[in-house]
Amino acid sequence: MAMQKYILALFVTVTAVASNVFGACTDCRALDLDKKIQLHLVRPMWAMTSSQKIEYVRSFGLDLYKVKDIERDPARLDYLPEPSIKENPTWEKFVKIFDEGVMGLFLTPSNASNRVKNPTIFYNESADDWTIVHEFMHYLFDRARLLDDTTAESRVVNNLNDAKEDFFDYWNSYRENSSFRNEAHKNNMIRSFVTFLEAQIYLLKNFELEEVVIERYLRSVYLNQKPKNFRRKNFARGERYIRSTVETVQEHTRVMLETCDDMKTALGDNDSKLRLEVDAVCDQVKTLKDYNQQALLRI
Repeated sequence: MAMQKYILALFVTVTAVASNVFGACTDCRALDLDKKIQLHLVRPMWAMTSSQKIEYVRSFGLDLYKVKDIERDPARLDYLPEPSIKENPTWEKFVKIFDEGVMGLFLTPSNASNRVKNPTIFYNESADDWTIVHEFMHYLFDRARLLDDTTAESRVVNNLNDAKEDFFDYWNSYRENSSFRNEAHKNNMIRSFVTFLEAQIYLLKNFELEEVVIERYLRSVYLNQKPKNFRRKNFARGERYIRSTVETVQEHTRVMLETCDDMKTALGDNDSKLRLEVDAVCDQVKTLKDYNQQALLRI
């Protein structure tokens, strides 16, 4: 049941450059993993002061809040309002995340469980310029995704929930009997597995691996352009963050690929069509695993 264990961890996370033309996002560019973003909206921030960056982010219609720093570092964003847990009890779980040393958190309205009307960012009150830009980039990735694909994030999470339940029902039945009950059982198990894995891939790309993509980009900008108020300690923190995130993704992809092997073993010689479906989705997992490993080597 290792698969179930690591998907639970994924749920916790959720509830928290070549020029191209992409669908509706005609001025997007692609960063790692072909993640689309309007980079021209980030570049003006390199010359801005901290307060100018905050006002710039606000100008896009984002709601910004500060969260108390438990480390009691000097407050840099003390002029931002605090999130009202009384008015929105759902936010309590997001505020608690900051007890673990989190510096910022982006919440998209496309996930209904976030209970936000507008794109929203919670900042640790001591957040630095690097963090201000980092969280804004999460917003821009989300904005570009929604320009191309209006699928709500909460729908993906629901699909993951449903597919997870269906898959483990079919898979546990198969393991108990060491065989499929019938062809329908086999088809349903493989199709629910594919849906389950596709949802996990989406979440990995838009959560853990998006963190890596952003940090790799900001580290490159720091070395080549020296943005205003970007510090060497931010650069070093980015490396630590990439390493810890890579370890998390490595474990997720390991479990996912082990289950891929289980599915291939369960299929027979006459199941070529189902095997192709499994191969296609599992190859996507391998792509994420390879990128994850390369990200560590290229720090």
